[in-house]
Amino acid sequence: MSLIGWLITQAGATFHKYRYDKKRAELLASIREKYPDCTFSDKCKIHQSIFGSQVTILPGAIVKKSRIEDYVVLHAGVRVVAATIGCYT
Repeated sequence: MSLIGWLITQAGATFHKYRYDKKRAELLASIREKYPDCTFSDKCKIHQSIFGSQVTILPGAIVKKSRIEDYVVLHAGVRVVAATIGCYT
């Protein structure tokens, strides 16, 4: 790979990470507003998932609105649709 190609690849990756981090911050801010008692720096658990079990969400997981359910949570590359979100200390 040429130097110019490598620079373009690095610039694209940096821009993608910036957009991802910005979107994650916006999503978490909206969740914090709706659930002020939740601490998202701690581990959180989703309950009432479609699998009927609790799923541990590590810090930094993406939580976003879904058209069908309340929230869609991406955890370890697996999509889990949850009806409610709850945080436990």
